[in-house]
Amino acid sequence: RLFTAGLHWFDRSVGSLLGVLRERGAYHDTLVVYAADHGPSFLGKGAPYEAGVRVPLLLKPPASISPALFRAGARVDSAVALIDVFPTLLGAAGLSSAEVASGAVHGRSLLPVLRGEGGASDEQRPIFFEVGYLRGVLRQPWKLVVVHDPVDRCRPWRGDSTPCRNFHAERVQVAQCNFTSLQAAASERTRGACNMTYDAVARHARFCDRRQLYHLERDPLEQENVAERYGSEYDALLALLLAHVRHVEASNPAVARSLARQSNANHPCSRKRDGAPSRLP
Repeated sequence: RLFTAGLHWFDRSVGSLLGVLRERGAYHDTLVVYAADHGPSFLGKGAPYEAGVRVPLLLKPPASISPALFRAGARVDSAVALIDVFPTLLGAAGLSSAEVASGAVHGRSLLPVLRGEGGASDEQRPIFFEVGYLRGVLRQPWKLVVVHDPVDRCRPWRGDSTPCRNFHAERVQVAQCNFTSLQAAASERTRGACNMTYDAVARHARFCDRRQLYHLERDPLEQENVAERYGSEYDALLALLLAHVRHVEASNPAVARSLARQSNANHPCSRKRDGAPSRLP
């Protein structure tokens, strides 16, 4: 009920904003962007699964940028990320592609997509994401998730045999976070106690695996970890992910100490390693 009420409030708020733009004659010349930083809090906030990392992204382009989409509206299936919003705004403000690229911006402008210029290559664009000690990459239809936390997040705590740490290695009481399980009484679901774990434990059978690979077309709910079955796909995505981390997180001390000195084959997230919990060097 609260979620539905929130959607109603949001719809009225956006309507008010667009109404003001129309009143002032600025609607047709304004680029409007709506996005969220995570999925619904009760489904996947703070987790790498689709309910947490797949978020809404709505754009109302000015008529001068995309008359066809502006008039009719459209759904674009190209792979995009929230880091694409900033270069999109820069391009809409008049900066050239070269000027945007010179600013070391990691995202891509969505203006070509809005113009209908996105090609097949966009479908294979890797999308990277991170949550605490977790890093992941999505390249349709495959999704890789690896966790290199300093302690095993599924180690029992206070006599509880269920997982009890989130991807930030913070201790949590699972009974207070599991809104799916009927075993958790309402009185135990303490507001704010979930520390961004929410229902990931209950909804994902392989939550505790440190190396996870999913085929999203065949397994959209991410229940079957096929990392060992599809080794070549795992290795290819891990190589993409490590290259990205080394490039983007070069100033991260943990990256400098560990990733930079290790080959992909010797990295703790490699399939050839036993996956035992280990501390970052």
